[in-house]
Amino acid sequence: MKKLLKILAVLAAIAAVLLIGALIALKIMFPPEKVKTLAQNYVRQNFHREIVFSDVSFNLIGVTLKDFALSNHGSFDPDGTFAKADRAIVKVALKPLFKKRIEISTIGLDGLDITISKDQQGNFNFDDFLTAENSPQKTENAPTPTTKNVSTPQDAAQAAPFVITAERIYANNCNLFYRDLQSGMDASVTRLNLQINQFDMQAPFEVDFSFTTDYQDNDGLTITIPVKASLQVALANAQWEKAYAVLEQLTLNYQEIAFQLSAKADNFLNPSLDLKGSVAGLSDKALADVAQELPNFILPSVLFSAKAKLDLNASSAKIEQAKLSIQDSSITAKGNMGWGSEKTTYQIKTDLALNLGQIAQMSTLTDGFGLGGKISGQITASDKNQGQDVKGTLTMKDLAVQYPPFSLAQLNGQVILNSLNDISTSELTALFNNEKLTASFAYKNLADILDLVINLDLAKFTLQTFSSSQKDETDTPKTEEKNKEQNTAETDTKNTPETFFNIKADIKVGEIAVPYFSTQGIALKADLKKASASMKQANGQVGFELQQGAITDLDSFVKENKIVKILLLPFSLINKVSSKLGVEIFPIQSKEDKGKIKFTSGNGAYRFTNGLMTIENTSFISAISNMKAGGSLDFKTEALDMKVSATILTSQTPVVIKIGGTMSNPSGKLDVASTAVSLVGGILNYKTPIKVAKTTGQTTQAVVTKTTDTAVGAVNTAVDAVKSIGSLFKSKKKEEKEDKAQ
Repeated sequence: MKKLLKILAVLAAIAAVLLIGALIALKIMFPPEKVKTLAQNYVRQNFHREIVFSDVSFNLIGVTLKDFALSNHGSFDPDGTFAKADRAIVKVALKPLFKKRIEISTIGLDGLDITISKDQQGNFNFDDFLTAENSPQKTENAPTPTTKNVSTPQDAAQAAPFVITAERIYANNCNLFYRDLQSGMDASVTRLNLQINQFDMQAPFEVDFSFTTDYQDNDGLTITIPVKASLQVALANAQWEKAYAVLEQLTLNYQEIAFQLSAKADNFLNPSLDLKGSVAGLSDKALADVAQELPNFILPSVLFSAKAKLDLNASSAKIEQAKLSIQDSSITAKGNMGWGSEKTTYQIKTDLALNLGQIAQMSTLTDGFGLGGKISGQITASDKNQGQDVKGTLTMKDLAVQYPPFSLAQLNGQVILNSLNDISTSELTALFNNEKLTASFAYKNLADILDLVINLDLAKFTLQTFSSSQKDETDTPKTEEKNKEQNTAETDTKNTPETFFNIKADIKVGEIAVPYFSTQGIALKADLKKASASMKQANGQVGFELQQGAITDLDSFVKENKIVKILLLPFSLINKVSSKLGVEIFPIQSKEDKGKIKFTSGNGAYRFTNGLMTIENTSFISAISNMKAGGSLDFKTEALDMKVSATILTSQTPVVIKIGGTMSNPSGKLDVASTAVSLVGGILNYKTPIKVAKTTGQTTQAVVTKTTDTAVGAVNTAVDAVKSIGSLFKSKKKEEKEDKAQ
């Protein structure tokens, strides 16, 4: 036994002597200058770069490299530095090597700087490494992969003769710089510090790191964000399906914004992710350097979480749950995603819960709008139909909003999405300006036509004044600049393709009192196809009925709304032409009513055929007169062909006006023959007694104040009217006799 111990002692001494001798021989055979020359020649020949270092030293199973620097490729920027380090050190424990264990006591990097650059042509300063790696000299002799020689990470782990551990791995004060000459952007990760303790391929180990990200662009934007993280990693001896990582905490800070994240990932081949975190301090002031035109806002803490399973081979993910919440508002989603094809695929189901009152308090942008109520529902979305496949139902509960002079409160109902091109509502109930409202809407995008269905029943509508933007433009003098802007806008509108609508509407409103107009009620029905701003291709019908009311300023009223303008266009034209002729189609009952159009009832029925509007059964009835209109308006040519009759109720005798010209420049004339014939017919048929006719003549004189300027003359009394008609016939007979005599 003693001999055996002596033999072992002798062998150990011999081994030690041999190891020391080998180390001495290694230093003799490869002195620092020779190692430097070999390294420089290799890098120069294979990568066309220069490498320098001040010193390389071999310790007992270890090496230290000082002041290392590697240049850029010669064709890129030969004077630039790709990578440099103050010191790199590797130390291996000797004794564990005899047990097939590689125990690294230290791996360290001090002052490592790597600079990645992209030139004007889009080339990177590391492209030559990729070219060299895939060069024909290296690949032509490479073995062709077969089923026999392809190994998995598990096989490699099982076949590995050594177990690798490291007591300490560190990197101090390292930097990564990126410069893009194409875009002028600079970015960097600076002051990187990494600490790994008790690294082991078979057991979990701790990792701590911190760094600072810096970003700068040509516009002077500079962003600096410090990042800090700690995690635990288990590599499971390279059996990656059993490996996992736990991110205990990651924090980053920018201005007043604080971001926190914790996460866990199981199975590195097909990871299962579970993460949660928060963002606090989000505000317009905190983001002012990034986005200067944001509205004023301050968000409470934003919470988020997600659980997902990834299939890296299939380039897909199953989202078990993803949630974003702010106070009582939240969005929760689950579904599937894929990114392996040219187009990203997805099928997501989302639950939505919004508290509008809380959201409104987060920004001054909503000040004055009185937002309130809640929205909840479920929406599904997929990549089908070019992203238009969105379905679901949203429920509105006690919604409120104000937009002076309008207010909406206690809005309840549902919005139904069959797709982004097919949206409708259930019956909605609300208070509009404190009056009861029931309504329903439907919208469909039918290729180039928007299909709208509107049903509305409002108990009462009162409005004191129109908003300032709706006032007559003549109230404010236009500057030359405003004129130019308007002309430009009109030119752009003419060059922009029209938007067409199919409109089906059934609207009922009770008592109405708005500037320039009042009525005890109105009912409107419309069924139009291809309606547009110009109405040049419109087809269908529009009809309305008015209860007792008054129009105090017809021209101002029709300017306030395009729909009103179309509905009352015939009356507006009649009013304009009668003013030119000096005829009061809408006579007043008293001096206090001057400028007003009072009516006991009114109705309009219009039929559209390819832009031609035919006026059917259209009338205004007042206490002293009836007005009826017929004819047509051609929106394609703007041509007018209308006939209007106004009847004084005391005589039942109409005054008839013909209207022609265009909508922008209408013209008219009294149809005296029709007026006189109807008057005479009334006398001959004893419908209008002579005494009444005389009164009618006087009334007609008041109605037709400028008939002396016409070709027929004045109609002062019924007798004068008859004489005038007789004189016309006599003149006609006299002319015929003279013609025969000739």
